Amino acid sequence: MSNSHGSVDAGAGRSGHQEAVLLGRQIRLARSASGMRQEDLSSLVGIGVATLRRIERGETAHPSVFVVTRLLYELELSPNVLLAIHARAPRGGSGAP
Repeated sequence: MSNSHGSVDAGAGRSGHQEAVLLGRQIRLARSASGMRQEDLSSLVGIGVATLRRIERGETAHPSVFVVTRLLYELELSPNVLLAIHARAPRGGSGAP
């Protein structure tokens, strides 16, 4: 399914929310461990502090791949973090809509 921006919503629904929460938690933990403030990281990545807060709280289900890439780079995290998050998120069942 495509969203209004033309990108594919691979993690739509509950699993997409769970992935957003897991990503946000990982970003927040890495930022805290590095001693960086939200203001510092958001400035390095080129996003607003409010945007970073939403990502860290898991409120942004589909952040831009460019933003996620910059966050991983600035926090010195491996892209494998994304694979681990995807593997940990529960998958939706084939039940009724």
